[in-house]
Amino acid sequence: KLPLLVANPDVVRPDGADSPMPGRLARRYVELGGPTPSIVGKPHAAIFDVVLERLRASGVPAAARVCMIGDSAWQDVRGARACGLDVVLLCSGIHSAALGLQQAPSPPQRPASDRLQAFLGALPPDEAPTYVAGALAWDASSTSASARPAVIVCGLACLDIAQQVGEYPQPDAKVRADIGGCLGGGNAANTACALARMGTRTLLMSQVGDDPLGDAILEGLRSEGADVALVARPQGMNSAFTNIVIDRSSDTRTCIHSPMAKDLSGEDVEQLLAKSVEADSPSSSPLLTLGVKHIHLDCRHPAAAAALVKAALEVPDIRISIDVGRPRAGLDELMPHCLAIFCNSTFPQSFTGKPSLVSALAAMLDRFPKAQFIVARQGSKGDLLVSRASSPFQLEEEGGSSGTLPVKCCRGTYEGYSTLFSDSWPLPPDAKVVDSTGAGDVFIAGFIHAWLANRPLSLALATGAYISTQKLQRFGARLGRDVAAEELPCNIGA
Repeated sequence: KLPLLVANPDVVRPDGADSPMPGRLARRYVELGGPTPSIVGKPHAAIFDVVLERLRASGVPAAARVCMIGDSAWQDVRGARACGLDVVLLCSGIHSAALGLQQAPSPPQRPASDRLQAFLGALPPDEAPTYVAGALAWDASSTSASARPAVIVCGLACLDIAQQVGEYPQPDAKVRADIGGCLGGGNAANTACALARMGTRTLLMSQVGDDPLGDAILEGLRSEGADVALVARPQGMNSAFTNIVIDRSSDTRTCIHSPMAKDLSGEDVEQLLAKSVEADSPSSSPLLTLGVKHIHLDCRHPAAAAALVKAALEVPDIRISIDVGRPRAGLDELMPHCLAIFCNSTFPQSFTGKPSLVSALAAMLDRFPKAQFIVARQGSKGDLLVSRASSPFQLEEEGGSSGTLPVKCCRGTYEGYSTLFSDSWPLPPDAKVVDSTGAGDVFIAGFIHAWLANRPLSLALATGAYISTQKLQRFGARLGRDVAAEELPCNIGA
């Protein structure tokens, strides 16, 4: 006659396999003559009372809306509804067979509309969920577009064949590399991977060949967390690759690029966007359905970039930025639509003919009235930002934490424009520069990540500088998997 305490009354496993679930044990206990068990789990109120008490104790306001997520209409939904909570019913769990779906961890699926309506219509009112979802997933390509703002990075994805030598070899010389490897590369791909590594939901728009090299490029992108749903694979084409020789004696690099036979086209972009969303999507714009808030261009695939910009201009509040390092086809068509321009320290003066970097940046703002600011990377000399005085983006944090950072950001003016100069982020003690390849791409990712978080531009500069310094200590063009979003300055990763 011992009392029996039951965690929950489940009688079947989600996968339907035979198992002594707690509910079955409770039934058998009563059949054998035991007293009625005390059940404390779902759908009974005790477990919900404890959870709500702990939420209040942690600072959640009493008036806050609380939502339960579960896969059982019998236990999860019924218990949540009894406590006045909203509830999301996941279709890929215990009711998956009734809804005609495969169970998790299979890729999330949406049940057929008629089957879902029949299932919901058969539920009693106390088991009717507030919301329905296929499943929960960490994969950015499977999550709801409204979950996090998305960034599309459009441009080059390739493989880097990188070798580091003591000094650049003379003609006809044969030398042995100190370090070598086949690594992921391409300006857009480097930026996309760094954004994904910091926690930004990132889609890369590019193309790779249908060759083993393309397989390796895509595998590397996925491993970094970038969504490759917008990467085309034209048949019969070889993937792009770059030979990189890194000279330790001068801290320079030489790149020899072998492009694909043709660029990604505007028609390719239209097809990729159309395939990226479901046919019954409520929005006519794929970018809106995908939840895109920012588009970044690296000046490669100019026809594709122009088609993407055209689609973005039809959706309100999508920011567009561009990275320009030298004159390329399509710049005159793309730059007038960009809110932010990133460049190296040499392009502005060659582009405008002005005698100084700051005057050249101001001249570029004169030429492109939609641009709100331009950022010029100067490597170890720091970064210079020139902004319109009327820009809606905050330059500095008022009384914030930027003063605790190991970089100084100096504010000034130039002929009616606001300027910000930020130091480069210092290397840790005993650290050294290993490889500068991709540092500018990664800097842009750090800046965009902070900018999307609505942080002041001074902190965006600092974040870009920090991420760039982390990259400099690594071989290859990518940020590295040991850099965590939680380590970003001023809690930007959070």
